[in-house]
Amino acid sequence: MNVPAPIVNIPPQRVPAPTKAKFKFSFWPISPDERLIDIISKSVENGVVTVALTAKNVGNAQADNGQIWIQICDACKFAEEPQGTTTPPDDPVVRRKRFDKLHMGSYFEGTTLKVIPPTGADHFTILLKYACEQCPPIENKNPQKLRVNLNCRPRTLANGCAVFNQRGASQSAKISFTFSLVAWLREGLR
Repeated sequence: MNVPAPIVNIPPQRVPAPTKAKFKFSFWPISPDERLIDIISKSVENGVVTVALTAKNVGNAQADNGQIWIQICDACKFAEEPQGTTTPPDDPVVRRKRFDKLHMGSYFEGTTLKVIPPTGADHFTILLKYACEQCPPIENKNPQKLRVNLNCRPRTLANGCAVFNQRGASQSAKISFTFSLVAWLREGLR
């Protein structure tokens, strides 16, 4: 006599998501609550702006054997070579920095950039990309961006910034500051 095989319910198997390292760039030092900072204001000192940046591994894998690319604006120049970086041939606005590993949830030590912004600029942007063995493909068309707003000193023409009169900021500087403050407050409320 043939006995049918018993019916066994096998629960569906979940395929685990692939583990990837994922970086989020920020200015260094980060805020006390560990919120990453992508816009800062800095003064121009003797024609140079000094900023430090880092990246946090926010992914679910350790990042091994990788490289980051730091690109300043086309009209900007490096006042000094950032420590531990190399320059690609024929690309004066890009620096590369290799790394061995970055654990999940940890940060790179801050990398200091000394940048000469273009005369007359009120800000400049730093573009950042990364690659490693456990990283997703490089997003060449969508690099991460950090923005540096340039502060001017009162009653000077520091690096071509708005002219300040003896009573304080010019009307255009007051309007620009107001819009920047409103944008910053809106971003903080999100």
